[in-house]
Amino acid sequence: MLNDAKDIFCENCSKALIKWQKKYCSKKCAGQIIGKANKGRKHSPEEIEKIKKAVKGQKPRKKNIALTIKRNKERIWTPEAREHLRQIRLGTKANKETKKKMSKQRKGDGNAFYGKKHSEKTKRKWSKARKGKMVGIIHPQWKGGITPLNQVIRHSTKYKEWRIAVFERDKYCCVSCKKVGGNINAHHILSFSNYPLLRFDVNNGVTLCKKCHRLIHRKRRKSG
Repeated sequence: MLNDAKDIFCENCSKALIKWQKKYCSKKCAGQIIGKANKGRKHSPEEIEKIKKAVKGQKPRKKNIALTIKRNKERIWTPEAREHLRQIRLGTKANKETKKKMSKQRKGDGNAFYGKKHSEKTKRKWSKARKGKMVGIIHPQWKGGITPLNQVIRHSTKYKEWRIAVFERDKYCCVSCKKVGGNINAHHILSFSNYPLLRFDVNNGVTLCKKCHRLIHRKRRKSG
């Protein structure tokens, strides 16, 4: 509903005012006019004292920003609010400067997780939480089961758990050259392809470093 008086318009953009508006149609317009009026003007000593008294005891701006971020994280967003925010951001792209800042924040010391690694316990928790979800037909990239069976088994959770069990039993030490850690593999004593029933048997596995693992498979190929 417009103001009863037809000749009342915004002093900045000349837009017709709504009934409860007095001089400006928005805070932006008010800020532009006030900014022009105060340009080059200096506060008097009395005004400076008033500002000091008004600001005294207030928290620094950075802490207030941190508090706002914390509140926003704790806030429960309704589906309608999420959709509204999505529509606002739709089609917007970050400029080159913003992209560079974002990149710097994620690299090196700017990244909160820099130099850290997830523990095996955490990885197992994630594995259990994800088990059965986004797998096979349920996964959006499912293509009808075109991956070879051998690859499916070697990338399965059960196979990963078998490898970890072998490593932990051997204390992450190569049983051949006694090297600890580094690039290690879990090797099947009785071959993976010829003994399918023993693929996940911990007693059928040993820890080997990459070099020793290659040598053993080379000898196997030569012996036939």
